[in-house]
Amino acid sequence: MTYLELLALLALQSVVTGATFPDETITEWSVNMYNHLRGTGEDENILFSPLSIALAMGMMELGAQGSTRKEIRHSMGYEGLKGGEEFSFLRDFSNMASAEENQYVMKLANSLFVQNGFHVNEEFLQMLKMYFNAEVNHVDFSQNVAVANSINKWVENYTNSLLKDLVSPEDFDGVTNLALINAVYFKGNWKSQFRPENTRTFSFTKD
Repeated sequence: MTYLELLALLALQSVVTGATFPDETITEWSVNMYNHLRGTGEDENILFSPLSIALAMGMMELGAQGSTRKEIRHSMGYEGLKGGEEFSFLRDFSNMASAEENQYVMKLANSLFVQNGFHVNEEFLQMLKMYFNAEVNHVDFSQNVAVANSINKWVENYTNSLLKDLVSPEDFDGVTNLALINAVYFKGNWKSQFRPENTRTFSFTKD
């Protein structure tokens, strides 16, 4: 079994107009994350999106304070940045990556699923919308089957039906108050595409 290394999604950050985010910050974090994931598997393929993780962690950081926020910034390599600078970068990068004029298609979606009646700081919700264009959906987590279906339908909608069953009912119970969900859809064409007439089916091994 070979490793499938996908670290390209954040490699585009250098072309973000007006962004001052250090390239080495994202590169180092992405490589560290890959090495961690590779170390937890047993010779398995690895497919992950550093961008998706960075967006989810960014939303978490917005709602964190004190030592929790400090630990998040440390784990993401944001310590050398001014407070809040990372949010502006993530917003600018997301806008650039999903621009309609790109020669590829990338859809980014973020949502906060909140327990009915659970109070969420209004400023936090406004910042989620401003930096991550996040939706807010109110649900009843005690109805875990219905919630799982709702979230999976939301994810499927934003990934052109390619990603299904992201969560299961067992992920939620009566004490769950909120869930942050992120979805990334990417479709691009090879710069030099394979010619069908020059391809054939045959056995393949890595040795």
